[in-house]
Amino acid sequence: DSFKDDNNDGWDDRGLGHEIPDTDNDGFHNFRDINSDGTGPNDGEEFGNDCDNDGIDDYIDPDMCESILDIPTGFSPNGDGINDFFEIRGIELVPNNNLKVFNRWGTLVYNKDSYQNDWAGTSESQYNIEGNELPTGTYYYVLETNEPGYGSFVGYVYIQRK
Repeated sequence: DSFKDDNNDGWDDRGLGHEIPDTDNDGFHNFRDINSDGTGPNDGEEFGNDCDNDGIDDYIDPDMCESILDIPTGFSPNGDGINDFFEIRGIELVPNNNLKVFNRWGTLVYNKDSYQNDWAGTSESQYNIEGNELPTGTYYYVLETNEPGYGSFVGYVYIQRK
């Protein structure tokens, strides 16, 4: 019985039964390297940090910061006082952020630094046809957190007017 390491990850392949995650795909497993900035393992950022404030250091926390932001796939800015804003739960924990929203043609309709859950489906674009209220439909966002360990989020949000 000799050491077998077909994928050159430093681990004996026999008997593991599962893949060891490498979230930032830099060649170092999460328990060795939790930062997403690509600076490598043991650079001091992994140890003693708790980015999601759950009491578990990042270097052993399987949830890391991925679950800190809950980004909805839709909202209904119709003035009824319920779900009228694009509310990203946890955004207050990453105040250094930028939210960009695009329509289906790729036109930037909303751009905000330090987003604070205050977008009600309006457009800042110069190409508005009937006012600044965006119509019902699917829009695409890019949320850049500009915080170490959080990265960017890309997705869609559906606006329902009625």
